[in-house]
Amino acid sequence: MKNYWGIIMKKLFLLIVVTLCVCMSFVLFASASYPERNIT
Repeated sequence: MKNYWGIIMKKLFLLIVVTLCVCMSFVLFASASYPERNIT
């Protein structure tokens, strides 16, 4: 059971990291597209 939880936690961690990367790239792209709107 412990190994099963480890796999779930790894998948959740990867999902969170990917989501953060996508959000960051989207924010950077939006701020680059609209320089007059400072997103901080």
